Amino acid sequence: MAPIEPKRDRPWWLVGTVLFAVIMLVVAPEHEPWADEAQAWLLARDAPLWDLFWKYARYEGTPILWHLLLVPLAKGGLPYFTLTLLSILLATTTAAIIFRSYPGPAILRFTIPFSYFLVYQYAIVARSYVLFALLLFALLAYWPRRQEKPWIIVLLLVLLSQTCVHGMILSGTLFLFLLGEAFAAWRAGVRTPARPDWIQWGLLGANYVLLVVQLWPPADIWVRGLMPLGIASRVMDLALREAGSQNGWLTYPFLLPIVVLCCVRRVAFLTLFGTTVLVLFLGFRYFGFWHAGIVTLWLFFCLGLALHQPEETSRKLLGFLSPRRLTWAGVLGALVIIGVQITDGARALQSDYESPYSGSREAAAYIQQRNLQQTKIHAYDINSFAVLPYFNGGNFFANFRDITPGFWVWSREFANRTEARAVVEGAPDYILVGIKPKTRRDFGEKLQIPGYVPEKTFRGEIIWKGSTCETDHLVLYRRQ
Repeated sequence: MAPIEPKRDRPWWLVGTVLFAVIMLVVAPEHEPWADEAQAWLLARDAPLWDLFWKYARYEGTPILWHLLLVPLAKGGLPYFTLTLLSILLATTTAAIIFRSYPGPAILRFTIPFSYFLVYQYAIVARSYVLFALLLFALLAYWPRRQEKPWIIVLLLVLLSQTCVHGMILSGTLFLFLLGEAFAAWRAGVRTPARPDWIQWGLLGANYVLLVVQLWPPADIWVRGLMPLGIASRVMDLALREAGSQNGWLTYPFLLPIVVLCCVRRVAFLTLFGTTVLVLFLGFRYFGFWHAGIVTLWLFFCLGLALHQPEETSRKLLGFLSPRRLTWAGVLGALVIIGVQITDGARALQSDYESPYSGSREAAAYIQQRNLQQTKIHAYDINSFAVLPYFNGGNFFANFRDITPGFWVWSREFANRTEARAVVEGAPDYILVGIKPKTRRDFGEKLQIPGYVPEKTFRGEIIWKGSTCETDHLVLYRRQ
């Protein structure tokens, strides 16, 4: 079975790709990377490759495919902006794949790439999720030919699992689906042209085992445990709502026809099991607003699989929903969610273009202009480390120089050095502090450090769907 490709709008995928690329190139230079973006670059630049694999990956809690892509760029001495250029290149490639091969009505193909997560959160903000999106939609394009091209599917599943823990979960879900499909074919005595053999199954299984070993948390990791049930349930609801719009009344009614269509088009296991496991992980383990996009893209993926199936696979529901009406109910539900997200994406792009996302770039320029990196300067937390990629000399923070060449480690030793009393030990000339909720707990609402006065504030606002979800200010304190 060949992938379903649009026949009448083939030239338009180039137009869509060029438009998407222009948006990226206009906004990307105005984006100031924040600490999470900087951390990947610093690890790629300053960590030995072996330690990146077997030591720091377990502290980061994520596979390192993204870091490996950055290694030749960062270690090769290329400018920090290369990180953002790589991200928008991958995002534009993802958009091109969707424009060209996403099944169903053309309006879906030409709107999905401009939804919030694909046009902004997993594009302009340079993190490993841009790789997740690229590999997921590459899988969708090749999925109908999985029996003829098993090695491509296996390779894409391995790479998807190496993007982030969420990618590992969903790659594993697809692996289970393929195993079930192969077992059903074996029981029915059906021979397929080139279904994955035991070598390929073994490679996939070994990949998942290796990831578990690689990411097993060390004893001194500084993270919280599992969420209590009450908090987890609220987080799971938030993850699902934010996957569509910020309002549940606008998300759940329009997600329902998508889920129903997927279920009657033989994609029930992937839709229900994959989404459930993913949301449970987000609820009980860790959730940031940006993780909601993983749920969104997974549902777009499942919808694409459903639309790959002929309408004859659907059965009539409730006596009036014919296969054609059911298809359009799912498509219209998706279009409502996409429409809201296009608005969110446009607002986010405008906000990032007009105002600083992080104070890190301005802070780095201020430190360089005054040569303050040659003074005794202390960092308060990981947010302070966001200035380091702008310098070629590695770590100049005196209170962390003995334990890191230039990146943050989520260990208790690092946590101990972010205590209010620890950051002033040794009477540094300057202290660079990231303004977060923990900062106010340590230094009070007025952010006063005894013996120090604020010299300069570098403002930044982390954007979520066009509005500020948290500040990313940096304040430079000078000793009196």
